[in-house]
Amino acid sequence: MVRRMPKYHLVPGPTQVSEKVLNAFVENLASSDFEDEFWDDYEGLQKILQEILHTSNEIAIMSGEGMVILWGAMKSVLRPGDKVVSVVNGLYGEGFAAMAEGLGA
Repeated sequence: MVRRMPKYHLVPGPTQVSEKVLNAFVENLASSDFEDEFWDDYEGLQKILQEILHTSNEIAIMSGEGMVILWGAMKSVLRPGDKVVSVVNGLYGEGFAAMAEGLGA
């Protein structure tokens, strides 16, 4: 007998989510504010990424929308007075230009 999963409309959707995934939402997960295990995992992942990227520099692991990553990348390489070319044809180009301006470029 084939078991049909209920449909849940998520973004982007429509998407079917398995019962295993749904049950994971109620699992008690570590919090970076309270759990040492989170920082153990975070530092372990940093070390793995340092090896993969062949660097001894600190690695920042970030979670968020794409603009968060762009901000981090720009903040890592731009200095006040640097020149940035941002082709603006909409919201994202405007945001990219504004981030560069905010960094003094």
